[in-house]
Amino acid sequence: MDTQVIIVGAGPVGLTFAIDLGASLGYRAWLAEVRPEIGDDTPSGAAARAHLAEVANVEQRKSNEMIGAELGYRYVDSPIIDNVPGGPQHDLRAYLPTAWPGARLPHMWLCARG
Repeated sequence: MDTQVIIVGAGPVGLTFAIDLGASLGYRAWLAEVRPEIGDDTPSGAAARAHLAEVANVEQRKSNEMIGAELGYRYVDSPIIDNVPGGPQHDLRAYLPTAWPGARLPHMWLCARG
């Protein structure tokens, strides 16, 4: 399971916590870097804002572009669906159409002519 953790204002405690999350529990931790010059109308402030925009663009996409979570889920424990062992791996970021019991049926929309 891929769980994301964001630690803002690390300091010694936050940094230690992030290291422990990554090393002992296998979580991916992202340390948010605070740059005081980010609001300044200077080249340094502009560079800090550009860096923030670049990082946010990459990191936000990881949580907002999850078509596998939207379309690829399946019911694995239900009184009306046969619980067949195995099945496709659930990937939150990719959708693989499947007819496996409990999965959404693959389909597509057709436009009416005329």
